[in-house]
Amino acid sequence: MSTLTKVNTFYKNVKLTADDKLYVGVDVHKKSYHVAFYLNDAPAIDFVMPSNKENLRQKLLPLTPALQQVVYETGPTGYGLARHLNKQAIPVAVVATSRIPRPCGQEDKTDKLDSRKLAQYAAKDLLKAVQIPTLRQEADRQLFRMRYRQVRNLSRVKTQIKSFLTMHDISEPVGLDHWSRLGIAALRQVKTSATLRLSLDELLYDLGLLYAASQRTR
Repeated sequence: MSTLTKVNTFYKNVKLTADDKLYVGVDVHKKSYHVAFYLNDAPAIDFVMPSNKENLRQKLLPLTPALQQVVYETGPTGYGLARHLNKQAIPVAVVATSRIPRPCGQEDKTDKLDSRKLAQYAAKDLLKAVQIPTLRQEADRQLFRMRYRQVRNLSRVKTQIKSFLTMHDISEPVGLDHWSRLGIAALRQVKTSATLRLSLDELLYDLGLLYAASQRTR
């Protein structure tokens, strides 16, 4: 049965009111949504659809009298779906993957099962939602993560340069302890073989790129 037929049949056969309790679990991917309905303490239907925020909203609108919550996990797709549904007054929660209950022992894991469990756990109040950031907050976080990667990469290149000097018995120039401009300039004048010179220059090139990038994000 196709997704459209399955959903239409559900809408035709089930008339929801405010006395019903519907929870929706969504396993969100870049190209698809795996959606599961958990109605009145029992699984109802599940289906797969293309990842389209507005199409999902349209499918949920007729269910709003009974709709308690839409739930999905944090992940690479971000919070765009949550923001879109919130704007339309559809209750939505995003939960951290690490805080979702996991049974002991080995378990099957598929997108369908994940969406079903999210809906069921939401109905049983076993999930704790994270705060959905604003667009500004999310942009600030991204800048912080980028800055952190730059600092980490810069430290790694500095370590590689010092290891290079030690490995090839090359004395550290004066000023390199603090990575001053004079110390870095002295590295460019180190006398060594053409092959080692090429390797050192590549490391210095990486160092320069990372310094320039760190200046842009300050």
